[in-house]
This record gives sequence, C-alpha cells and structure tokens, in this order.
Amino acid sequence: MQSFERWLRAAGRSEQTIKSYRTSVRAFSTFVGETPVADVTREQIEDWVLHLVETTNGTTARARHGGLRSFFNWLIEEGEIEASPIARVRAPAGLAKVPDVLTDRELKRLIEAAKGSRRDTAIIRLL
Repeated sequence: MQSFERWLRAAGRSEQTIKSYRTSVRAFSTFVGETPVADVTREQIEDWVLHLVETTNGTTARARHGGLRSFFNWLIEEGEIEASPIARVRAPAGLAKVPDVLTDRELKRLIEAAKGSRRDTAIIRLL
C-alpha cells in the first residue's frame, strides 16, 4: 500500500484522493478475502461492484470502482500482473439516490404546527 500511495503522490493526486483509493483497495481486499491479487477475477470485481451498488449510493460505488481501477493500473506498471481484471468492468452510474421529500399534506401540517411562532414559520418556509 505504501508503494501505491507513493505512486499516487508522484502522479499529483490529492490527499483526499489517496485516502479514497486506499479505502477502495482495503474494502475490495476485505470482500475477496485471501485471494492473491494475481488471481482476482473479473467476476469477483463485478460481484463487489454489485455489492457496492446495493449497499452504498451511486457516487460512492463509482468512486470505489475508480480507486480499484487505479490500483490495478499501478499493478500493471509495476509488472505484478499482465492484465487488469477490472479493465472491462464498467463503472456504476454515479447518480445518488433521490432523497425522500415531504408530501404536500405533511408540509401543510408542519406549517400549521409552527403557526404560533413567526420565527418557526419563517424557518420552515425557508427550508
């Protein structure tokens, strides 16, 4: 991991990007367990991406995919592997899940509940 991080720093990656990539590699490593990096398959990566899509938002899943892709690119440059098992695995959509919003009825009830206070009513209407 230290060598990978040094490679990222030399490439001018930000500390936040390095942290994100480190998290990606560690999460994938936990997912595949004792599988040696040279034996990682495309199917394992696809299973991991599917797991991410089901358990995180799309933006996080996309970021984790990008971090792992960079790791495998580094392994190729280092001569540790000949081909990247993630090369043909598409990144998941980066769209975040749409948050739940109040219904019109719920919003009216909230405004009614704040009627005694001009300040509270103003805050609720602003939000």
